[in-house]
Amino acid sequence: MRPSGTSLHGLSASCRSKTLGASDPSEEYARTRRFYQARGFTPLEELDGIWPGNPCLLMVEALGRAAVR
Repeated sequence: MRPSGTSLHGLSASCRSKTLGASDPSEEYARTRRFYQARGFTPLEELDGIWPGNPCLLMVEALGRAAVR
């Protein structure tokens, strides 16, 4: 996980995580996705091409409003 900083408009901060996408039948990674969802992460998008042969699921968690500078 790594904080992504503020949004383009400086209104919110988020944390993002990448894990194996749900289109792969791995039960181990299904548990990983449930772990993240139980902690407030939301699946955003499944991407092909980041990890050749493996779908990459991008998950995000809103951290609240960021200070506008």
